[in-house]
Amino acid sequence: MNKEKIELLSKMVPIGGIFIILCSSIKLILFYSQFNISITDFLTIGEYATLFIDDILYYLAIFGLGIFLNELDPKSDKGTNDNLDYGIFKKERIGIILMSIVTVTGVIIWLYFTDSLYKKLDIIKVGIYLLSTFFYSYLLFIKTRLKFSYRALIIFAILFYTGMDGVIDAQKIKENKNKLNYIITLENETIITNEDLHYLGKSDKFIYLYFLTKKESMIFQTTNLMKIQIIEKKKNGS
Repeated sequence: MNKEKIELLSKMVPIGGIFIILCSSIKLILFYSQFNISITDFLTIGEYATLFIDDILYYLAIFGLGIFLNELDPKSDKGTNDNLDYGIFKKERIGIILMSIVTVTGVIIWLYFTDSLYKKLDIIKVGIYLLSTFFYSYLLFIKTRLKFSYRALIIFAILFYTGMDGVIDAQKIKENKNKLNYIITLENETIITNEDLHYLGKSDKFIYLYFLTKKESMIFQTTNLMKIQIIEKKKNGS
C-alpha cells in the first residue's frame, strides 16, 4: 500500500467513525422497532457516541477484509473495467455465473428445509451478500459503461448486514432462541426473565423487556436498579 493510499485511509477514519455510529444506530432502531419501541425517544444524545462499541470489531472485520481483497485483486483497479483484456477472463465470467447459480440454488433449498424465520433471514442475508460480490466481480469482466466502486460494495455490505442483524436478533427473541436469562434486581422487586419474559436491552435511564404471549413491551427506569445478573440457559431451555 503506497503513501497516497495510507494518507487517504487516514482521512477516511473520522468519516468511517461517523458511518459506524450511523450503522449501529440503524441496527438499534430496527431491532427495537420489532417490539414497537421507538428507541430514539429514550436515548440521550451522548449515548449515540457509544452505540457502535459492541459491534466495532464486526464492522472492522468486514471493512478490513474488503480493503484487503481489493488490494490483492489486480483487476479491481478502483472499480473500473477499461483496461482489461476481456478474452483472458472468459473462464472467470463463466465461473462467476456458475457460483451465482449454485448460491441461488443452495439458498432456495436451505430455505425450503428451514422452519425458523430468523434462520431464513440469516440465509437470505448471506445469499444476497455473496450475489452482490459476484455481481461486482462480473462487471469487471464485461464491456459495459456501468461502473460499480468496490468501496460502494463495502458500504452496501455493512449497511445491509447491520439492518438485517437488527431484524434477525429481534426475531430470535420472538422465537425464544436467545441463550441467556437475566435476573434484574431493583430496590423493591426482582425481575427474572424466562420463556415468556425476555430482556431486550438497557440504556442509561431505561431497561427494556418483552412478553412473548402478550406481545407487549415493558420499559423500566434504572433509577432504582441495583444489579443485573446474566445466566446461560440450560440445554432443555429452562
